[in-house]
Amino acid sequence: PLDPQHKEIRLVTIRAGHTSDDIYCSLSTVSLSDKPLYEALSYTWGTTNSNVTVYVQGVPKQVTTNLESVLRYLRFIDRSRTIWIDALCINQSEVLERNYQVSQMGEVYTGAVDVIAWLGEESEDSDLAFEAIDALPKSDQVHWDPGIAPSVSPETRSIRHLTALRKLLQRPWWHRVWTRSEERRVGKECRSRW
Repeated sequence: PLDPQHKEIRLVTIRAGHTSDDIYCSLSTVSLSDKPLYEALSYTWGTTNSNVTVYVQGVPKQVTTNLESVLRYLRFIDRSRTIWIDALCINQSEVLERNYQVSQMGEVYTGAVDVIAWLGEESEDSDLAFEAIDALPKSDQVHWDPGIAPSVSPETRSIRHLTALRKLLQRPWWHRVWTRSEERRVGKECRSRW
């Protein structure tokens, strides 16, 4: 169990491996007061109807295919990587722990070295969407509102680019309840990296 008085959270360390290798992770308990170095993941769980196996502490654990996919993309070939991932770091069957951890999420995200927003695997001309995004003027603060189409330069105003951008902004990540909450909590510290 986590100790709320010490502001404890769990972190996942993803072991190095190749794309096709099984995924092995370990958990560690740290105190947010100690300012540990980690990244945080923002993603959608995806459907719970089709689960796959990853290994946590050597024990098989069922996770959604979306989480398994992001773990494969985030895993390094030559070194481990430490990330806070809600589905693995929070005991989802323990209501008291889950409630406590939810109350800590603001600090979890702002304390992370980086926050990774996983929109899903490349598809539907998403490369064109990122070309359109890259063409936008750069600034210290970028705020995305999926309800408002951003203006793009004439060279990226093609129907294909705008359609791809619209599809990207319609992905489930933009519409989940936590996205707005996470955006408010870490928005002042996030920088756009494409």
